[in-house]
Amino acid sequence: MRPFFSFRWILSHIFVVSMVVLMVNLGFWQLRRLDERKASNIEIGLAMTKAPVDLAGLLDAGEVPTDYTPASVSGVHDPTGEMLIANRTFESRAGSRLVTPLLLDDGRVIAIGGGRVADTKVRGLPELNRMDVTRFDEVTGLSFETTWVRLQTQDPPLGNLPVPVPMRVLDEGPHLSYAVQWFFFSTATVVVYYLILRAKKRELALET
Repeated sequence: MRPFFSFRWILSHIFVVSMVVLMVNLGFWQLRRLDERKASNIEIGLAMTKAPVDLAGLLDAGEVPTDYTPASVSGVHDPTGEMLIANRTFESRAGSRLVTPLLLDDGRVIAIGGGRVADTKVRGLPELNRMDVTRFDEVTGLSFETTWVRLQTQDPPLGNLPVPVPMRVLDEGPHLSYAVQWFFFSTATVVVYYLILRAKKRELALET
């Protein structure tokens, strides 16, 4: 067994142990992310089951609804301030998210995320990388409220465009399968390394 404690083998042992520890930690990290995803799904699910709130009234009271809370708001669309959130796919088709300012009766402005549109239909509109209300102010010169609304229905009804963005699917994501993979890799590493050491031991025994 003495050769297995040579400098070269000690480095090999340290490397393998380090990789196993890393992979095990990655597995437990994925399990923690799974727990976080489950907790988030519960919170979002509860929010989505609430009755729609009057967004204008809520803002009057100085409150901001939590994410995914159903809300209703009335106003007039301002097409001159429309923007695009670029590089958003839907059903494997490229497109963008259309954002339209909604002017309330009292002059406040709410950003309405109106769904996916094909890029060829809306050439020339300003493009942003994400839903960032502070950037909306810069691009349009308007003063938006700090919250925005994901459009699902409107009166009068929507035409063919924009296509409403589906609500988030409350699944658990790939975290469990990733955790299983990391634990499998760590176990496989230990088994393979054991087989390598056993084969080397037999080789040394034959040499003597």
